[in-house]
Amino acid sequence: MNFNYTLTSEECLEFIKENIPKTKYFSIELLANRTVFVLLLFLFYNFFTNDIFYFIILVIIIVIIILLLKKVLILSHCRRFKISPQNSSFITSKNISLEIISTDKIDTNILNLKTDYESISIPFTKIYSIFISSKYIFITSSISKNILIPTTEFKSEQQQNTFLNSFNKSMLTKNFPNTYKFF
Repeated sequence: MNFNYTLTSEECLEFIKENIPKTKYFSIELLANRTVFVLLLFLFYNFFTNDIFYFIILVIIIVIIILLLKKVLILSHCRRFKISPQNSSFITSKNISLEIISTDKIDTNILNLKTDYESISIPFTKIYSIFISSKYIFITSSISKNILIPTTEFKSEQQQNTFLNSFNKSMLTKNFPNTYKFF
């Protein structure tokens, strides 16, 4: 199977916003930041025990920060991507060509990826998982770059199914890999 598509930085940002909260690294970062703010709250309590008005104002501010922290962290990750998309783990390009070279055994199949900048051959044994969502197909592999394919790039659902059937069924998953690091 062979097809071409375009992946923009905006599509990568949308994918990051949608899936970064599903990773354990994001959860740990969120928990650590919330813990710091709760500790700050206790610290301010010790300083402002005599003046309850200032303490109440600080409590309100810290509670608002804790509630908005998830959105702030997502935006900071997206800002990092905007600053240096070339350092991200996604291949973005105007002309991406994907080709699956099939052999008799599925383990010896190869996924060829060609862009304006590079050409990569990924043996199926190096592919960890293929995450399927309503908008994207995300292929994680042991190489430094991973492949993100918008489902809108397939001409039909049959073409998408043909592409996915090329892979081993154990690679396909509906759950985003929670151990994935975006950066």
